[in-house]
Amino acid sequence: MRRILHIQGRMGLGGAESFMMNVYGHADLTKVQFDFLVYDTYKNVDVYNEKIQQMGGRIFISPNPNESLIAYMVFLYKLLKAEHFYGVENEVYFGGGINLLVAWIAKIPKRVAISHATSDGKGSSLRHRLLSNVLMNMLNLFSTDRFAVSQEAGLSLFGRNNFIEVKNGIDFGKFRNASMNQAGLRIRKSLKISRGTLVAINIGRLEKQKNQKYLADVMHSMSAEHQQQLVLIIVGEGSEKEELKEYFDRLGLEQHVRFLGSRNDIPELLSAADVFVLPSLYEGLPTVLVEAQVAGLPVVMSDQVSSEAVLSNQASRLPIRSKDLSRWEKEIFAKRGAFVRDPKLNEYDSEHSSKTLLSVYEE
Repeated sequence: MRRILHIQGRMGLGGAESFMMNVYGHADLTKVQFDFLVYDTYKNVDVYNEKIQQMGGRIFISPNPNESLIAYMVFLYKLLKAEHFYGVENEVYFGGGINLLVAWIAKIPKRVAISHATSDGKGSSLRHRLLSNVLMNMLNLFSTDRFAVSQEAGLSLFGRNNFIEVKNGIDFGKFRNASMNQAGLRIRKSLKISRGTLVAINIGRLEKQKNQKYLADVMHSMSAEHQQQLVLIIVGEGSEKEELKEYFDRLGLEQHVRFLGSRNDIPELLSAADVFVLPSLYEGLPTVLVEAQVAGLPVVMSDQVSSEAVLSNQASRLPIRSKDLSRWEKEIFAKRGAFVRDPKLNEYDSEHSSKTLLSVYEE
């Protein structure tokens, strides 16, 4: 059996983590076993820990490279040598070049890089551009295999070097029948959401990239009639949680928003909603957008999300400038109703994408 070390840094409810767990669920564990490296800063983010351990995986806690790069590299090298891994799978953006350099020094046969985003969101200063260029070259030089969840995500991280597009696969069985059902009605009742209310949902880390503050601005700018008709559900954890709560409160929206934290009942939560909203500052092709559209939800996303995320006739990309708040209001309320699932969604079945990725380790 070949053991693969998956380097993500944290194992929360993000899209990259969901993607990896879907792949893990399709692995032949007599041939391939996954272990996970988590930074000590996020050791208490343990959403998947129990499932990983039940499947025979291990979780290793490392120093955070953002706090002590040398300590992290020493830890990673010693771990790779001690555990005799067959492969290292990196899902960290530019910084992943360091991971694969260490894996190359440790003589790991398979060094896989996966791109989930179109940017690292850290600005465009001269210093950052020079550093990211070096790290991107390292990533390409020391990787044996490169994958991306979309063409845009691949070109962003790998340039024109060869990479394989592997769709952000999900378990269709969990989401295909998630349109408003009894589970969704129960969730609405538990959240004290009255009948006839339009429910918008946002799922993701509560960090600057996800730009949930923009949703507060949209709601605050709405007509009084629309504001009274709308409830926003926000699912996720992150460093901006308290600041976001205070912002919604300051705008007088506390009665129109529900912060649910991390949840493991995403299909049921989607079934309680009428529209999915994602005003991110940058994205590749988020898994949660695939889940929402497979579940039959209309989607309103920012134009900073890859155009490849438009997978239904009821998905729209809008600018996220302050002058466009009213466009978001109109689109959110216009989306209520008909939905036609595009046949190309079938490409996102996790069984298909997992087979492509796992073949690297099983060959």
